[in-house]
Order: sequence, then structure tokens, then C-alpha cells
Amino acid sequence: MKILRRLIFIGLMILLGWLFVINTYQIDIVPVKNRTFQRDQIMEIENSNSISELKTIAKSKVFTIHRIHKMNDEKSTKELYMLFVIISMSIFLYFTKNPIKTHNS
Repeated sequence: MKILRRLIFIGLMILLGWLFVINTYQIDIVPVKNRTFQRDQIMEIENSNSISELKTIAKSKVFTIHRIHKMNDEKSTKELYMLFVIISMSIFLYFTKNPIKTHNS
């Protein structure tokens, strides 16, 4: 039982580390890149000459937003399953106690 508890604990730490690593890229450390992207998008709209060109730009933005939401949904679903496994492993470790060693003196 002691070996099983250690293996579960190691698996738990690996899953927690993985969750940490896959979420670190979402931290916006250098927001300059986002501002530049926003300025480029605004300039693209400002430089358009016709309504049909604006419609095309708007449609492409809607498709991009939909794709981003779908990717985030898939990622969130995977993370939810990982959290369920982590919580289950933690509960197992909490409720399975180490056997008490008795010393005959």
C-alpha cells in the first residue's frame, strides 16, 4: 500500500505540474504584442474602401473568434478531466492512511 500511495502521489504531482505548464502561456507578460496586433486590426478596418470589404473582414473575425472559443472549450474540457483525476487521487490519498506500526517492547 505504501508503494501505491507513493505512485499516486507522484502521478498527482506530475498532473499538477502539467496543468501549471499548459496554462503559463496564457499569462500576458509582454502586452505590447497584443497592442500591436490590435492596432494592425484597426488599421485594416480604417484602410478598407468599401462595405463589401468590411463585410469580408468582419466575417473573418467572426470565424476567428469562433475557432478560438472552440479551442478554449476543448482545452477546458481536458483540464476539467485532469482536475477530476487529481481530486480523486487526493481523496484516495487522504482516506487511505498509513498502517500504524506497532513495536513490541
